[in-house]
Amino acid sequence: MVRKHSRRTAVLFSGRHPRCVVFFFGAGFNAYGIAANGGAGRALAEWIVGGEPSMDLWPVDIRRFGEHHHDTKFLIERTTEATGKHYTMAWPSDEHESGRPLKTSPLYERLKSDGGCFGSKFGWERPNWFAPDGVEPRDEPSYSRANWFEHVAREHRHTREAVSLFDESSFAKYRLEGPDAEKALSWICANDVAVEPGRLVYTQLCNQRGGIEADLTVCRLAKDEFYIVTGTGSAARDFNWI
Repeated sequence: MVRKHSRRTAVLFSGRHPRCVVFFFGAGFNAYGIAANGGAGRALAEWIVGGEPSMDLWPVDIRRFGEHHHDTKFLIERTTEATGKHYTMAWPSDEHESGRPLKTSPLYERLKSDGGCFGSKFGWERPNWFAPDGVEPRDEPSYSRANWFEHVAREHRHTREAVSLFDESSFAKYRLEGPDAEKALSWICANDVAVEPGRLVYTQLCNQRGGIEADLTVCRLAKDEFYIVTGTGSAARDFNWI
């Protein structure tokens, strides 16, 4: 149902609306509808009747997108690029370039001036690697070791042997409040969140089969108040699951 490489081309999207539990998507097929209609129909039927599909459909899950992706200018630019890449070479780790930057952190300009080569995650510009002086901060597609390999290796060794600071501004944050906040989180969290205020709990969120739906941290701020932090790309999905 989706091309097996890291690039997000103009593929179909499916699943439950993140904010409306009785509204489901099965659209954006383009030419994929010819080959994918049977499997997509079955998956969507499972989703509607049983609450979830029987296979991992994250590459086509509508919850990969957020409110910021509704921008008309962005959609025009990205649709043109994505459709145009249907028959181009599918390079590993290829990044779309249209419609960017969409969202940036307060450190964006500083990281850019330090040689940051950026990728996009849920609309956020994040540095994938840093180019040293004399090297252009730009990915060069390859099926062997990419041009960034030695630079990422250098950053990796520095992180292991010394100290590195990461900008995690793009991570998703939620605040859960109310008299039943602890009870609600205890129902979906695998770890014990009944801790003292100020404590941080790393946990997974599980489904009815005991499978993992999310991997995040929960901080108890007060008796009836929790602060939840999860990965950038899972912002809409995890909010929907909670």
